[in-house]
Amino acid sequence: MPTLALDLATRTGWAFRASSGEVTSGFIDCKPLRKEGDGARFLKLRRFLQAFEISNEKPDVILFEDIKQRHKSLIAARCYGGFYGEAAAFAEERGIRFVGVPVGTHKKHTTGKGNADKEATVAAIQRAGFVNVTDDNEADALSVLLTISESELLASESVKLAATKKKAGTCAASRRSKTS
Repeated sequence: MPTLALDLATRTGWAFRASSGEVTSGFIDCKPLRKEGDGARFLKLRRFLQAFEISNEKPDVILFEDIKQRHKSLIAARCYGGFYGEAAAFAEERGIRFVGVPVGTHKKHTTGKGNADKEATVAAIQRAGFVNVTDDNEADALSVLLTISESELLASESVKLAATKKKAGTCAASRRSKTS
């Protein structure tokens, strides 16, 4: 099942498992340039997702690192919310499932420790065979991708690890399945 995993941030990490099983990964810098406005970072993510769609097979699901704890600053919270909104809207418009994977879940699966630091996650991903990965955002996206197996995604729309239960004030769009 083609799957795209995202670590939503100003430096967004991504990892893609094609239907052939081949995994590719990288990151995109969404930081606005000097004369760009605050919305430029979200447009950069949107353009990346649109370009990704053109040059790769369509993913059946988009996984994302689901951050539940407080952000260090108001700006960080606004940025995460904006990136989340762009990715969720992209998935919704295309009928792609959008599934969150909690930080502690994927870090524990990858490193053995739910609160592992960036360096430990990169090292664990390198030990898993992705030796050229040095960026922690790319490593987090790979960790998210490798945590949820295809069989878990196929088994149920409400994957336990993904914590996609509808909460008050949460858009139900993140729980819809692709309909053909």
